[in-house]
Amino acid sequence: MSVDFFVQRHDAALKTVRTRSLAFIPHLHSQIELIYVISGSGEMTVEGQTHTLMPGEAALCWPNRVHSYAAMPCGSLYYMGIFDPAQLGRVGEEFSRVDCLSPFLSADRVHADVKMAMERLTDDGDMSPPLKRAYATIAAGRMIESMDTAPRRASDDPDALHKVLAYIDENLTGDISLDGMAHALYMNKYYISKLFSRHMDCNLHAYMNALRVNRAQGLLDDAAIGLEEIMTRCGYTSERTFYRAFKEHTGLTPKQYREGRTE
Repeated sequence: MSVDFFVQRHDAALKTVRTRSLAFIPHLHSQIELIYVISGSGEMTVEGQTHTLMPGEAALCWPNRVHSYAAMPCGSLYYMGIFDPAQLGRVGEEFSRVDCLSPFLSADRVHADVKMAMERLTDDGDMSPPLKRAYATIAAGRMIESMDTAPRRASDDPDALHKVLAYIDENLTGDISLDGMAHALYMNKYYISKLFSRHMDCNLHAYMNALRVNRAQGLLDDAAIGLEEIMTRCGYTSERTFYRAFKEHTGLTPKQYREGRTE
């Protein structure tokens, strides 16, 4: 099983771009993400829901939701905004209060203010921070107003999955156990297991194995790093375990993979 998934970190509190490229592997981050299609089309998947966005359509991804984009045809153009909810005032508070039933909006449901705000945010490079916050708040607020939402269940923690995945990423070189993670994050271990079954389509052990192999693949591209060092940096304690896990995921031994990448 391969898990091409990672936690993405953004330094900018409010970031907006006009882009022709909308291909991205599954990831999540603590900001919201707003997509507006100017021309062409864009296929987006959020928490297992997939939709092909057409011109005038938009999508709003809640914080810490797994989402991805498929490669789109030439001629497509999009606005993409990544906003920290803490910068959006009362609108930002909505993301911890309600959940959306679907992240996608058809063109007839997208308020004209969304396109206007995204245009201004993208075109005015000298915009002051307060004005940026104002336009980002307008765009996000108009999207929420048009979406079907439901109150978030009291048991839901919007940051829980992000905290768990960040902990795994930061401690991957060590021996990660469910009990140890639960203790470090002040969470119930059964709750952590439920988070994985609900959002990740795999268990904790399978995810860590896939992540370690993915990290090893990246390190193997650098011929200067020895196999023993790669094994250690990816959290493997024995060469046999490393080789077995790597071959299960890639069909190749680490040596075969490296030789194929450096030919």
